[in-house]
Amino acid sequence: MAVPNQAQVKRAKDTVAAVLKGKAPEDFAPEATQIIRSEEVVGVGVGLLDSEEENAGAALVFYVSQPLTRAQEEILSKQLKVKIRVEVTGEFFPTDEPAFEEQYSAAGLGHWALIDREYRKKMRPCPAGYSVGTRKWSGTIGLIVINDPQRTQLYICSNNHVLNNDNSTGYTEILQPGGADGGISPRDTIGRLDRFIRLEKKKDNYMDAATAIPRSNSLLDPRYGRNKLVLPGHYLQYRVGWRLWKAGRTTGDVEGVVDSVHTDVRVNYGSYGGLGVITFKDQTIVKGVNPVSIAGDSGSCWLRKDDNFACAINYAGPRDGKYSICFPINWFMSAFKCKVARPGWITEDNSPSTEEDALLFSSLLPLDDAERLADAVEYGQ
Repeated sequence: MAVPNQAQVKRAKDTVAAVLKGKAPEDFAPEATQIIRSEEVVGVGVGLLDSEEENAGAALVFYVSQPLTRAQEEILSKQLKVKIRVEVTGEFFPTDEPAFEEQYSAAGLGHWALIDREYRKKMRPCPAGYSVGTRKWSGTIGLIVINDPQRTQLYICSNNHVLNNDNSTGYTEILQPGGADGGISPRDTIGRLDRFIRLEKKKDNYMDAATAIPRSNSLLDPRYGRNKLVLPGHYLQYRVGWRLWKAGRTTGDVEGVVDSVHTDVRVNYGSYGGLGVITFKDQTIVKGVNPVSIAGDSGSCWLRKDDNFACAINYAGPRDGKYSICFPINWFMSAFKCKVARPGWITEDNSPSTEEDALLFSSLLPLDDAERLADAVEYGQ
């Protein structure tokens, strides 16, 4: 499907990025600058004008913590010279914290998210989708991956803030299930923090990512979810409008639709690592009808519904959980030099990619960016 206004939307997205860096065009209205730089705007990305209509043209999507007035929307559309869509999401937070019931009540979820406890179990060997974490909290095993091309070591793929105590190289013991699900050391110790990409307070971030190395490869099962699916591989790119599903420690098996790509977001990490609110570039937002990303779902991996190829790793969302903030799994595979593991020490068959309608596809990292991310990988003790 050709989208006629891609060039305009790309220019508008570049303008927003310039405004956020204090480099607004000379003729850009101060009122528009004020809106874009306000705390209420928590994300800006590229999606469809009508998220329910596959044939809709491209638009700039604003994610906001509070509704914008019609006048504000008109100012943005006029100054950016594109149509915009506004999604009222609330603030974004990482989704690894202990799953307190009062958080769900405050979000109007009641006990919905507490019904499915399958993924909080202790599993040996453990497949992807199940609880993992430190002594304090729980997140989700996104994938079981294998080093490539050596194919000698299995790893847990998840988030930095799930597998790392404090965003540092210090030793972190990894439990399965995680501490929020009754995991106790040494009884439930499955491994330790292996590698991670440090989250930066004053720089743009691209991934909240880490690996854990098990005490023994036999402790991990290179399959996915309660039905122990053998995954075929991962996508190099995916498109706005694709239907995805994932297994997560808290929400269980859920479905969502890629709402936007090339999305710059602000995520509030609170006291974790002394970070506070930090920025991420070129992220993906997946939207669900029901909650898809709440406390304990951090690290879970979105798969394409049609073929179960891995697409993206979830790490954050708003309090109601109906939006998932994630990054392309291909970035992780490139930086950590891994592939999707399969039984018998076999790596994935292939990694499909397409560049049609490139603006509406997730980013393929240029070689220099891929090398920079690989250089940013640090080892835990």
